[in-house]
Amino acid sequence: MPFPFDVGNPTMQDLLDWVALPAQPPPPQGRDTHALRFILRKNDAARYSGLMFFRPQGAGGGGVGSLPGLNGTGDLVANTVVCQEISGVGSPAAHAKVNIMFRRRPTLPALVFATITFFVRLLPDSLDQGTEAVDTSNCSMNQFGAIDIDPPQWQLRLEKTTVLLRSP
Repeated sequence: MPFPFDVGNPTMQDLLDWVALPAQPPPPQGRDTHALRFILRKNDAARYSGLMFFRPQGAGGGGVGSLPGLNGTGDLVANTVVCQEISGVGSPAAHAKVNIMFRRRPTLPALVFATITFFVRLLPDSLDQGTEAVDTSNCSMNQFGAIDIDPPQWQLRLEKTTVLLRSP
């Protein structure tokens, strides 16, 4: 089944339908698993890159967390900006977990919510000093199918891909 409702942005809708609709349940090959590759940019510099997967409605806890959307984890992108920060004071986190949720409303476009959590280590045992959550207050989809998060600070760019989750 495609994404459960129209989000009011044709480019974003195409991406959401892609990731919400598996190739064949189950995919004939592991490499046929639908995903979205993401680039999380901060102030126009690529910071994190990874994969996002569809999360159906009701899969998360609480009000906003139970909305349909995307979940993913990305690794720090090595580029000039990041390398300069690492060599200076205050290195960036090694990984970022990104959650995007969509809420249907009477008029389009749909409401968009985002949470970003940064990890010093990949999978911490608990939310301790190795993590930092970013509170986002303003999210929207732009005409190119990207999600602007607290503009102009963060932008999430997405593209269709498939991924091999395990050997066939």
